[in-house]
Amino acid sequence: MKISTSIIFFIISVIFIILLPNNNNKNLVQSTKYEDLSCLSNFLSQVFSFPPEETVVCSNSIIDANGFSYYPMCNSDDTELIKLSIKMISFTPKKITYNLLNCFTNLEELTLKNFLIAENALGTDDDSKGVATKIFLDECSFDSGYITSSDQLNLSFDFVSDYPDKLSDPKNKIKKLSINGTLVASDPNGYSIQPGLESLVLIGQSIDFNIASKFPFNTPFPDSLKEISVNSLGLTSLPTVFPEGIEIIGIDNNDGISSEGIFTLPDFSNYKNLKKVSLVGNKISGSIPESYCLFEPVLTDNNLSGSLPKCFSCFIDQFPTNFNGNLLTNIAICESGSIVPSLEYDSSSKQLILTGSTLGLQGPFINNVKKSFQVVVPQSKYTFSWDTEAYGPPPDKLSVQIGSNNYTLATKILDPKIYVVRKGGNTFTIEGNNFSYEKTDIKIHIAGIEASITHIDYYTIVFNFIGKTLPFDKQVPATIQNTKLSKIFSFSVNTIDNITTLVTQCNSDCGIPLGLGRICNSNIGKCQCDIYYAGETCNLPNQFLSSISSIPETGGKVEISFANCTVGAGTGTQSVTVFQNGITWTRQNFFHFTQTTFKCPKDCSNNGQCNTATGQCKCNLEWAGFDCNSKANIDGGTATTGGSTETTPIEIPKSNTTVNESTGSTAIGNQQTVYEIKILSLAEINVLGEIVNLYNLTNKWSSSSSSNKNIYSFTQTIEHSSTITYTVEEIKTERDYPFAGLDLTLDKDSIKITVSIKNYPFSSVLNTLQLRLESTVGEIEDQSNNECNNKGTEIDTNQIDKDQLLNYVTISKNKKTLYGRFINRVLSNERETFITTEVISKNMFSGTSENNIKNKDTFIIGLNLPHCSSECLIDPDFSVLVSSDYKQCESKRGRASWVLPVAIIVPCVGLVLIIIIGAIIIKKNRINFLMAKRRVYKLKSFN
Repeated sequence: MKISTSIIFFIISVIFIILLPNNNNKNLVQSTKYEDLSCLSNFLSQVFSFPPEETVVCSNSIIDANGFSYYPMCNSDDTELIKLSIKMISFTPKKITYNLLNCFTNLEELTLKNFLIAENALGTDDDSKGVATKIFLDECSFDSGYITSSDQLNLSFDFVSDYPDKLSDPKNKIKKLSINGTLVASDPNGYSIQPGLESLVLIGQSIDFNIASKFPFNTPFPDSLKEISVNSLGLTSLPTVFPEGIEIIGIDNNDGISSEGIFTLPDFSNYKNLKKVSLVGNKISGSIPESYCLFEPVLTDNNLSGSLPKCFSCFIDQFPTNFNGNLLTNIAICESGSIVPSLEYDSSSKQLILTGSTLGLQGPFINNVKKSFQVVVPQSKYTFSWDTEAYGPPPDKLSVQIGSNNYTLATKILDPKIYVVRKGGNTFTIEGNNFSYEKTDIKIHIAGIEASITHIDYYTIVFNFIGKTLPFDKQVPATIQNTKLSKIFSFSVNTIDNITTLVTQCNSDCGIPLGLGRICNSNIGKCQCDIYYAGETCNLPNQFLSSISSIPETGGKVEISFANCTVGAGTGTQSVTVFQNGITWTRQNFFHFTQTTFKCPKDCSNNGQCNTATGQCKCNLEWAGFDCNSKANIDGGTATTGGSTETTPIEIPKSNTTVNESTGSTAIGNQQTVYEIKILSLAEINVLGEIVNLYNLTNKWSSSSSSNKNIYSFTQTIEHSSTITYTVEEIKTERDYPFAGLDLTLDKDSIKITVSIKNYPFSSVLNTLQLRLESTVGEIEDQSNNECNNKGTEIDTNQIDKDQLLNYVTISKNKKTLYGRFINRVLSNERETFITTEVISKNMFSGTSENNIKNKDTFIIGLNLPHCSSECLIDPDFSVLVSSDYKQCESKRGRASWVLPVAIIVPCVGLVLIIIIGAIIIKKNRINFLMAKRRVYKLKSFN
């Protein structure tokens, strides 16, 4: 059954509350309880036919009278009436006018039940005195269809009703309208919201209160509207256009939305004053956008998924049930660094200004003064007026509670202080104070490499260098800077050990950003020069010589790593003396006058052509070796040998190369002879030629895979900062290659070794390096017949000549020869420079060593390298060849099976035949033998 609009206004239960503005409160006249008693007595006598004989105030209890009851309540000291409730029992309501109510001078609450309210009974629309601060009307009716003075009207009924069209009339003065009941929409054109209305709340199950399943109220809504909240209207879509100043939106429990397909959260980012949005039970899907962080969302019982934005997960105690009934993750998880506050004090306005991100919807609490910030922009800006008379001058730092955690915040920019540095792998942790919560506020560099900060707060910074390589040392220079300050502070870091280091930070940058060569000694908190700088302010470079160019013997311009000069004519290899900054020092055998032509070793043994530009032989066919004195293993595997009239082809044994990926050594085997090559050690040598550091490099290599099966790469690190890379390449075909300005040829089946030494930490700028290589020769058990070539070990170092471009060393055994070629040039810091080669030692061993090699002989070669502060690159090569006097031994194991028996039987048979034939001859000539014997006897007697 439907009830007309007029009945709604005159029959339904009405509760009407007036919230008087502040300007009306001043019109309230103070009165005593006796004045209120007179006003109450007049009210009762004018309204009721049988008023009570005695009117009572301050009884603080219900007083029943003839056809009505009333309940007066006074303040604590019974001096004035503050609450009054009058309920009429009669079914015929009595009319109430303004003059009956305006005499209550200080009434806070007035409740009237079952009365007829005149149009201006509650106050006129002018600036007249109000009746009470709050007025509740229960089951009251009005003698007019309009309400001329009211802040809030609450309607409540228990039956189905049309929406009262009078509620839309612009003559109404309602500011807040709340209807609790079941509504239907009978007007297909929809309904308007009263101009001037600030709040519209519809409570109850009104699933038919819609226009074709759309929102029943027409747009545009009045600009005055600050709140709209509806429930269970049977909507299939949500309104998205609201007044610009809207503050609260509530559209709950509309199951019909799911029937229209997947529905996601509306975009409310244009409504800057929005404080709360409730979209409960609408079966909305998708994720929660970050724009919802600017207001409180109530999204219970939907189909939302994904991660809950950190602006809510970090403050979940403020929203304990707002997101229940969804598929959201990350609830109640606040990741490190999510809350980023920054504080400053504006002395001109005497305001604390808190800015940042994810700071919450409510004003953070200042623990020092027990006060909260005022919200300017939710999540990002808040202010607090600092009363210097009450709190004193603002301290350098404050404790501020944001969410459930306390944050130490500086009121001004302070110099960062470091106390402890912890290292764990590639991650470092700094402990100190005066840092920040914003990662971009702090910059940290170690050895000039900027750190990637992963966590920061007032007391801690965590950072790493993933994808970057730091130098390894116990004191690596580092700096820290607050980017809001120009000042840079230096300290030093142990990049070697995973330890905790106490740090005394230096009060300046030690000139590190300017490259002035200073580092901060964190043990004492003072700046010190590194090895490349000197002087009180570390502004004088320490000289060192990493490279020097060679010039022709006629003289010319010399390019040194730190200077250029002109040198006159000269020859051979010379020493270099440097005078700089009052310091004099000499480098022995470091400068070379380049010859116009170079001689070849042994004039290529008349078996090849000499390239005088490099001193390298080009051997004829069938010949090989640096002096063309070895037999080449040409295709087919044979060579010729013999006298002057004929040649005999012989088979040249092939060499086999094995690279040990565990030890880094290279073995070249040829029949029973095995040669082994390995990098032995690296020595740092001072200006006096003394070894100051010696690093054993054997059996410490880490191998790395290569797509080329003929190339093997090894690396190892010394002093945690210097990397040595060692590459072995098997040369399968002859080829030419350039190195350090030279054009060289690599023979087939040779071994090319490349060594790179990077970032060596010299202990002095005058020190140099010596790389030592070891070559060994020995024998293994071999089934081949090669005894005819057995020969002892011979080591030839006569071809080491500091005036030649190419130096050679040979080690021969069993008519096999290992050739080692060492170029007298190196790339130092990517510049060509001259080096020399020297023999360190020759040793003879006996017995059997590793790899079952016996009769082992060895020699060690040293390559004298310059002070290469960045990188030294060396490129020697080796090959094993057959000596010119090698011959093919006669086989012992190639005889036929019949040879031995025949060799035994034939001599025996011959002997038997000789005996038989002799016996026959003697028997046939026996008389002649006897006569001859007598003649001989007589002759002896006669004599």
